[in-house]
Amino acid sequence: MAGIIGAITNNAYNIKGINWISPINSYRVYKNGVSMSDVTFTNQIEASARNDGIMNLSFESPTWYHLVRFAIKYATDIKRRIVVSITGNSNTNVPKYPGSFNQVLTVGAVSNNGERESYSNYGNAIDLVAPGGISGNVQSIDRIISTSIGGGTKFGNGTSQAGAMVTGLISVLLNYRNLEKSDMEGLVKASCDNIGAPGWDEFTGYGKLNGDRAIQYLRAPMF
Repeated sequence: MAGIIGAITNNAYNIKGINWISPINSYRVYKNGVSMSDVTFTNQIEASARNDGIMNLSFESPTWYHLVRFAIKYATDIKRRIVVSITGNSNTNVPKYPGSFNQVLTVGAVSNNGERESYSNYGNAIDLVAPGGISGNVQSIDRIISTSIGGGTKFGNGTSQAGAMVTGLISVLLNYRNLEKSDMEGLVKASCDNIGAPGWDEFTGYGKLNGDRAIQYLRAPMF
């Protein structure tokens, strides 16, 4: 997801991130497909909260643990960091974590034409949606390109890709103005394209991410 957020330009990889000038710090929470201990994971979250302006948690779990929740609350409530997470990819309204924590900005996925992707989870936790790529055996143009571990690029789909879109945009907005956490989250929600029921709904939240409008709102006197 790092490539979507901030891949640098002027190279042979045919990709540029949404914010290609901001540094990215990566913290390992999985190793060889196995999640690290709660203590190690908590330490990673707290380290990011001390060093980074925005955090992207691109995973889902059916269970939550007190240590992890406390670490996220430390990041959001004490350090005032914005934490972006995802709904998950199971087409269910069963809560997944950390996306179902109240403190995080939770993102679902839509297609390029703005329709909710069938894999994207929904429910009370969702705040907004962003392009996540089409599932199934489709042409790569309908998926999301990013950098690949070991070099090169690859195409993929999922709410992780959508969450990276939101993270990249917020990092751009923070370069314009360093708003308080609640103000920035409110601005992103208010600038969305409403594509479902009026206002908030359980399938698309406040709507589809709109970067141009978010920047316009950020420049408005009210902010």
